[in-house]
Amino acid sequence: MTPSERSLRAHLTRTESLNAVYEGTLIEETGRAEVTIGVTDRRLLGRSADGEFLDVKQEYITSIRSRLHSSPTYRGVDDRLVAGVGAMIVAIAVVALALTALRLPAAEGMATIGLAVATLAGGSAAELARRRYVRVREALGRLERDRGFDFDLDLDLDLDLDLGSDRDRLLLGGLGGGLLATVSFLWLLAAIGPLAGLLVLVAGGGLALAEYGVRLETEYDGLEFATEREKRVEITTVDGRTVELRTDPDASLERELGCQSTQHHYDPIESVQYDAP
Repeated sequence: MTPSERSLRAHLTRTESLNAVYEGTLIEETGRAEVTIGVTDRRLLGRSADGEFLDVKQEYITSIRSRLHSSPTYRGVDDRLVAGVGAMIVAIAVVALALTALRLPAAEGMATIGLAVATLAGGSAAELARRRYVRVREALGRLERDRGFDFDLDLDLDLDLDLGSDRDRLLLGGLGGGLLATVSFLWLLAAIGPLAGLLVLVAGGGLALAEYGVRLETEYDGLEFATEREKRVEITTVDGRTVELRTDPDASLERELGCQSTQHHYDPIESVQYDAP
């Protein structure tokens, strides 16, 4: 017996039997909740994880409507879309920067383009050096941990020296690229103004987004389109209350409740007094 079924059985009377149990969503005017649905020989029960409880006697049900609903959905990330948006942002920023430079005197315009290129190139070089530096440092760490199991000491020493040399070069390259980007950007702000600096930042963001899209190509399989299907069962009671339950499309909730087809109406039972829960 599952925990969900056990929680429903706690609400049964001694002579009441639990005929079917489903997982679904309860939708009412007050909101929606994920519930465990139980159909007994007398009632429709529902219980959510936070304690919300549904209790409808079957003789109080006046109509049951059931229909299958399909909705398109997708999963994953489209790397081409991400890279395309990034490239579009870069193109717009570059065009805007070029138009800004054309409105300036020739010397200032050339300086604007040069400083913008230096900022982007320095920032890109610093970021690439940082990533490679992290990988080299991790490789050195693994080599240090495995040193006790390596019997080729000469090869181990040569590899250690090569990685150490790469690490130092990457550190210097990253610092140099970062310094170039910082100085060029500050010079651009001081000489041209904040608009040019903002456009350079936008172009840098576009480059980062495009590069992220390229990396996504190796991490994800792209977009996967699918169709989600669910059964929607709408129940109306004698007092006009409407309860909607959404379950798995293979669930036979309406049949368990006594519905002989997917859409059936019962005559109202006016002689029964209904006490709303």
